Amino acid sequence: MIPFTSLIGLLEHAVILSAITLSFTKILTFKFRLFIFIIAFIIAWIPVDGLFTAGYLRGAMGDLSVSTMFLIIIYILRSLFGLKLSAFENAELPACIVFFTGIFFYPMALGLFMVDPYGMAYNPRVLSIFLFAIALLAWYFKNHLTVACICAAVTAYIFRILESDNLWDYILDPVIFIIAVVYLFFKLIKGKKEKNEHSIQ
Repeated sequence: MIPFTSLIGLLEHAVILSAITLSFTKILTFKFRLFIFIIAFIIAWIPVDGLFTAGYLRGAMGDLSVSTMFLIIIYILRSLFGLKLSAFENAELPACIVFFTGIFFYPMALGLFMVDPYGMAYNPRVLSIFLFAIALLAWYFKNHLTVACICAAVTAYIFRILESDNLWDYILDPVIFIIAVVYLFFKLIKGKKEKNEHSIQ
């Protein structure tokens, strides 16, 4: 029998595989997109040489953070079912938080500095206070996406739904860092383009 934490890890990658497939079907009708999404999800659970298809993706990427999964689920709900979810529209703040956290976190986690934030998150008192402060700040500015991501990650950590006992693994991973970098890059390009258009007018 598959352990619960391993099942969650496989489920994560089955969902992300389906979401990636979904991103290539925007020109199709809803019924076809839903059909392709379901087929991709089923394919993720087909065993190949004793390992689920999603298992190969999991082996290559590792378990995704709860924050990443939260964003992917929002993407699926918006892309497939057209749900607006206006409370989660403002992504600039969480993208900036992820970007700057990743900029500082990954070099320190690789041992380039004396402080090891990853090791400290096995007993995450300081990190919990830091997250609580960010959540309060986000709540003050009515950025519900940041609050929801933090609450989902911390709740998942409390119940240990992933194999990791480290709080960082529930909050941050390379996938969400790359998403933040790409999002901010295109946001910057769009801002410069709009600024040039206004200056021309």
